[in-house]
Amino acid sequence: MFRLIALMLVISFNAHSYVKIKRCSGKNIDTLNLAHEMAIAHLDKAYEMTQQEGNALVVQGLKEIFQVDYFNPEDKWLVDKIHSIVKLYKNKVWKTRYKCGRAKGIWCYFSGAIAIVPPPMHQIIFCPKYFDRQLYKQAGIIVHEWGHRYGFWRRMGYINEKYCWQWDELKPKDIARQPDAYMMYIDFLARDGQGVGCFKHGVI
Repeated sequence: MFRLIALMLVISFNAHSYVKIKRCSGKNIDTLNLAHEMAIAHLDKAYEMTQQEGNALVVQGLKEIFQVDYFNPEDKWLVDKIHSIVKLYKNKVWKTRYKCGRAKGIWCYFSGAIAIVPPPMHQIIFCPKYFDRQLYKQAGIIVHEWGHRYGFWRRMGYINEKYCWQWDELKPKDIARQPDAYMMYIDFLARDGQGVGCFKHGVI
């Protein structure tokens, strides 16, 4: 019985985060821990860079991903909003709850999702297809889901979600309300400008 409970609920501690993982097998627990730690490490580095005045990579990332000019006074309010969301992640994600979903479970089967944050928005559910992705994509998907879990759009105003390959007609203020934008921005900064960019991670 003890071993079964251990498989269903693992609590991991480290210097950066506390994460609960429920209803996962041993292999998937290991995968989620690795992806979470990569996501946390990327977030830590990205956050520190956003705190540096005029950081060259921050300037570049804002321009390429959000279409925002760091040095334009008219864009300052949006730069501040974007960086407030990165700070929100920094302050919140250490207590994230994760759960493995079943292929024929209600959230995975009917939504077709790779990962999802269902009502009441208390945890992130990872569907079986998630575990087929490469580690860096798994970490990126976690960052994307943080946006849903912690509801940053409450600060920005809700907008129907569009994935990064659907942004052709979006204005900067609307890009800044998309979880994919923060997934890409954090990855870009953490990888010193060599981020993976937009990738089709599937329905999330």
